[in-house]
Amino acid sequence: MIPVRKTLPLPSLPAQERNRTTAKKKRPRGALNLVKRAVVLFGVVGLLAATIVHRHAQIAVGEHRVARLVAEISELEIQKTRLQVVALELSSLPRIERVARQELGMANPKEPQILRIGVQGGN
Repeated sequence: MIPVRKTLPLPSLPAQERNRTTAKKKRPRGALNLVKRAVVLFGVVGLLAATIVHRHAQIAVGEHRVARLVAEISELEIQKTRLQVVALELSSLPRIERVARQELGMANPKEPQILRIGVQGGN
């Protein structure tokens, strides 16, 4: 004869133990807090890094703008010097006399054309 194996009923477990065995494994609270802290830390470090990169980009743009303005100022100073030379040449007395005589047909006044008015006495 072959003995038949019968399954024996399991003893009933208290509710707390049943829940413990069927529940999913939970992370300990300390590990969860550690993960949250790490995420927050990486977020803050990333934000700081982005701020630093942004500031350096602003500085680079400002330096480029300053260099461009310095170059423009030097070009304007050269142009100012050229214009001062041209103004001196145009306002020279010999040139003014030549333009007056040749281009405008002017001449020095003759002696009878000059009328001298004398003022006598003072205040």
